[in-house]
Amino acid sequence: MTDAQTYLSPGAKPVYRRGSTTAGCLCIHGFSAAPTEISWLGDHLHDALDMTTYTPRLAAHGTNPLDMQRAHWRDWYASVCDGYEILSSQCDQVYVAGISMGGLLALLLAADETTDITAAAIIATPVVFRVRRIAYARYLKWLRRMVNVADNHPLIDTICAEQERRGETVIGRTNYNRWSVSALAELWHLTQTAQGALPHITTPMTLLYTQNDHSVSLASIDAIQAQTNSQTIETHIFEQCGHIITQDVERDRAFQIVEDFFYPFIQAQPQTEPTP
Repeated sequence: MTDAQTYLSPGAKPVYRRGSTTAGCLCIHGFSAAPTEISWLGDHLHDALDMTTYTPRLAAHGTNPLDMQRAHWRDWYASVCDGYEILSSQCDQVYVAGISMGGLLALLLAADETTDITAAAIIATPVVFRVRRIAYARYLKWLRRMVNVADNHPLIDTICAEQERRGETVIGRTNYNRWSVSALAELWHLTQTAQGALPHITTPMTLLYTQNDHSVSLASIDAIQAQTNSQTIETHIFEQCGHIITQDVERDRAFQIVEDFFYPFIQAQPQTEPTP
């Protein structure tokens, strides 16, 4: 297969699980990744709270790294808006959970005056980057198209073990091992856009971050707390896992935190039965 060909990678298919029509959760994966990065959270919310969950594949993800060269952050947001429309047409309430770049898209969705998000889980989201070099991608994209980011992190073994335990096909982590520099520039622009949208957010939020994150600064928590107008913000700091909290060793704790945060809002909504 040549670089010019495009196909859907294992683990890149959108994941939809039908629950009640009371509440639905849109689960959003991160930059260069795929639905598998956060679909286990969707599974947990479906099983524990009977939520209808949908994990879309963001535009240009899960196919070919070269596809990211044509991607704009608005394309990724359009994928999220499509997912919101699917859930809002089926459920009385819509919740959102996003990891990393998916959290930035979740913040934009919460700030959007055309949407109604009941509550949000913002996970390892780079409102403030630990690595500032990403800001230069908007200039470097004219000099270099792609950068290699070979993934040999021990997290892969953790993911494979959990996939085997769950009876899933063992595919490891689905993500690109080459990143488009122009896409990194779009990620930077998305971060700036999300920062500007923070004052428009009134949605209740739970924030999940880790001390061992090499790309996202814990200052992101302070920025969200200081700049949003949400009256309810919970904060949780993890100590054992890395950036991909939803697939790492503390994932079960993270899933329970999100479940416990969403549960009171769901209980306050009159219960409805799923449509046959």
